[in-house]
Order: sequence, then C-alpha cells, then structure tokens
Amino acid sequence: MELSQQAAEPAAMETAAPLKVSLTEALENKELMGVYELCDVKAPSGSLVYVNHRGGDNSKPKLYLFRGNGSTHDEEMDDDGKWIVSADKNDMATNEGYIFSTQKDAEVPTAAGLTWEEEGLVVTEGEEAGLAWIEVEAAANKEKRRRLIQMLFIVTLLSSAIPAVALGIGTDDDD
Repeated sequence: MELSQQAAEPAAMETAAPLKVSLTEALENKELMGVYELCDVKAPSGSLVYVNHRGGDNSKPKLYLFRGNGSTHDEEMDDDGKWIVSADKNDMATNEGYIFSTQKDAEVPTAAGLTWEEEGLVVTEGEEAGLAWIEVEAAANKEKRRRLIQMLFIVTLLSSAIPAVALGIGTDDDD
C-alpha cells in the first residue's frame, strides 16, 4: 500500500478537507514539522491520512498525520478519534505516534479550536506556513553548523599550540 496523493483531490472534495496542511512552531519534535499532503489511502479509522514526503528526501522516512481508530497500544490512553503524528505508517493500526491532538471530534486536523499535546504546535491549512518553517529551521541549523565548525577550528588551533608552548618550543627561551 503506497501512500501517495494520486486520488487526493477527489477525497478532499468529498470531505472538504484541505489538500495540504502545515505543522509548525513545535518546541519539541521539530523534526515532525513541515508540509503534509492529503493522500488517497485511508487510516484504519476510515479517516484521512496526510503524508509529509520530507521535501522528496528519500533518505528520511516519511511522516504521517492520521486520526486514531480506537485500537490503542496503551490501555490507559483513549486515542479513538484523536489526530496523531507519526514517523511510521504501521502506527496507524495501533494509534502510536509522537504528537496527539487533545480532542477527538475534529474531522480535519485544521479544525478551529483543535488543540495538541505538543507545546506550541500550530496546524494550518495550506503549505505556506510549513515552507516558511522549513526555511527558518534550515537557516538556524546552518548557523549552528557554522558556529560548531568555528569552535572546532579554535579547539584544534589551541590543542596544537599547547604542546609546543608546554615544551618551550617556539618561545624566546630557545637559546
């Protein structure tokens, strides 16, 4: 069962669901943010499934946004009807995932008033917010890498200079 968006448009017209949704602003689970596209496969609950193709990067696993079906992996959790974000399509059968909505009655993940257990998470219709989030995160990660490389360079310089100084090599006392 390949999850694609081949029949996404007819499915969206039946349910008035958005074709794309953006997940942004999470304080944790940032790797699950981005643009999710409606696909033609239904979750075991019969609900819509959205897939994040990770910008076409096949080295990263796809991400899934689906509605729980009640066959929970945890007897104490009542996930029936909650929206769930997961990194494994097999989680749809067991309602496992990383992020859960707090309400069960939303037909779409962008429903007004729907809240999430993930602090700060915002789910909006369309791809604009998700693409902007990805761009901001990429820039922040690039800056972090730049700083790390600078620190490694400084540490390398210092560590190569310390033995010479400790041995008195290259000092004025070499006479």
